[in-house]
Amino acid sequence: MDFEYLGKAVSNFAVITPDMPGRGYSDWFEEPENYNYNTYCTSVLHLMRYLGIRTFNFLGTSMGGIVGMFLAARFPNMLNSLILNDVGPCMRERPLRGIVQFLLQPTVFKDLLTAKQYLRSSFAHFGIEKEEHWEHLEQHCIIERDGDYALRFDPKIGIALQDEVERIGYVMNLWDVWDKLKCAILVLRGECSNILTADILHKMLSSKENIDYILYKNVGHAPTLFQQNRIDDVLHWLNKTSTIHNM
Repeated sequence: MDFEYLGKAVSNFAVITPDMPGRGYSDWFEEPENYNYNTYCTSVLHLMRYLGIRTFNFLGTSMGGIVGMFLAARFPNMLNSLILNDVGPCMRERPLRGIVQFLLQPTVFKDLLTAKQYLRSSFAHFGIEKEEHWEHLEQHCIIERDGDYALRFDPKIGIALQDEVERIGYVMNLWDVWDKLKCAILVLRGECSNILTADILHKMLSSKENIDYILYKNVGHAPTLFQQNRIDDVLHWLNKTSTIHNM
């Protein structure tokens, strides 16, 4: 869903856009504790092995970007490049609490209109302007279940994340993981993002040589990749990086 527009625009790369467990069209776990980064990374590795893919470029938004960082640190020869959409190796208490609160909110609605209004209000900071893009989100994010409407993710994800962030003291610090990254990196940031702040981005840029970034004005967390100019940005960087990688 997040990368469907991007996938359709790519002609020289195979594009694989899996839904992580508990999200989108993937199955749900019975136990909340199964929603963790070890599970997510293992899921990607199993999928790549099943498809016979040994090396790849990885693009991840928010949680997906963290998965990418873990994979790139643990398997440095597997990722040709890493694109991080509005996420870095550090996240502070306030935005972490906000994510937990959002995931723990009841997301069952009596009618479709209310569900759509909730979705648009919750994702207003994505920078979406076209009605077709909102309709795309609504189609893939809202599901009818037993006569009601709900967002297409397992509410137990919020329970698992709350337990994890309470354990780490509501501050995510992955700079040790970041220091191990060797692949080319592109960072996308929404100008108004409270997840990837300007000071964190500055530290990321000053700590790596093979890194680029793009800032999107008047956008929060996280910039969607539905808009053609953003798709062009990603494809231009991928093509440039692929050329360098193959030299």
